[in-house]
Amino acid sequence: MTTWVIAKCADHEKEAITSALARADRAVEFFDTTEGARIRLEQDAAPFGLLVSTIIPGSADLLGWVRGEGRLFSVPIIGVVENPTDQAFGEAHAMGVDDVIVRGDGGAVTRRLANLAGLDRDARPPLSQGQALIVHEDETQRRVLGRILRQAGFDPAFSDGEGGFGGSASSGDPPTLCVVSAGVDHDAIIRDVAALRGEQSDSGMPVILLGSVDEALHARAVAIGDAAVLEGGTPADNLLFVANELLRSDLTNLRASHRMLYGAICAFRTAGDLHPVFGLTYNISREGLFVRTLDPPMSGSVIWFEMRPLGSSAAVHLRAEVTWCRGLHRPGGATPPGFGMRILPQACPPGDLAEYHDAYEELRNTHNVFTNRPEA
Repeated sequence: MTTWVIAKCADHEKEAITSALARADRAVEFFDTTEGARIRLEQDAAPFGLLVSTIIPGSADLLGWVRGEGRLFSVPIIGVVENPTDQAFGEAHAMGVDDVIVRGDGGAVTRRLANLAGLDRDARPPLSQGQALIVHEDETQRRVLGRILRQAGFDPAFSDGEGGFGGSASSGDPPTLCVVSAGVDHDAIIRDVAALRGEQSDSGMPVILLGSVDEALHARAVAIGDAAVLEGGTPADNLLFVANELLRSDLTNLRASHRMLYGAICAFRTAGDLHPVFGLTYNISREGLFVRTLDPPMSGSVIWFEMRPLGSSAAVHLRAEVTWCRGLHRPGGATPPGFGMRILPQACPPGDLAEYHDAYEELRNTHNVFTNRPEA
């Protein structure tokens, strides 16, 4: 099947991309505008995957539309950024991409498309997590968030928040989870959440508020109760982390250290490899991290890992063991595609390990997405 590249490319770039995709046994078709790509998609075209420049006009709207089309549910999207920075990688993931590469990195194109060779385009996770009600005034965001939750086994229902949202839930069981934009009316949120919770016979319904983390949003979460705050504009799959923490709070007691969301660009390579791979951290603990990527090392591999911890302009160098991986071919998980790793303290430079631990403690002391729950 054909991979589409939606970007303004010079002839030499097209040749390089064509060669990179050929190594992954993929043909390629180029589009200079998002409008041209959408017209073809609306004509029932279904490419194997999309490589989309995040700076091309209309890219966010196009990706939001793709994420809401059922027949394109499993189409992998790789964002292409100009420079490897925290901001560029974070903004691309916020658009709903599955991974990010840097422009001109042909090897990254080849590896990611080759890793997706076994992707089942028709696979859908069972609806095992109950209904998730998404209340957001922006249709693109509703589509992106809905796809993320559907991949994790939730049955998404939607509302723009006008006139309240209590009637947006299905007529069967009440929602398991409610995700609400801070732009929706404060009083309506409290009223309708209370009404939905009143229909539950045995438990409450956690609420995730999306918006700027400030005192006003904190107060709203406290008024709602059993709520968490998630910074708006962050990678969409951060929602999975917060939802999992709210719905499986018993897990926190089993962990050796507190786990927190933290998105920073990182580079990793297996021991002895000369070519690092870029990724974006998903969450961190004192003993390990999870990294978003479609190009993970093999489970059991020892890797060299670099990242800039909170408050530092310099990278720390760590060594770790890959403990598990998850790919797009395994829908229904509570994490995005990527890998978890366990830091190997004895193999790390002592100063770098100490700096990482100091930054972790600083993050723990200054940031907690849960506004009215005691920290585990």
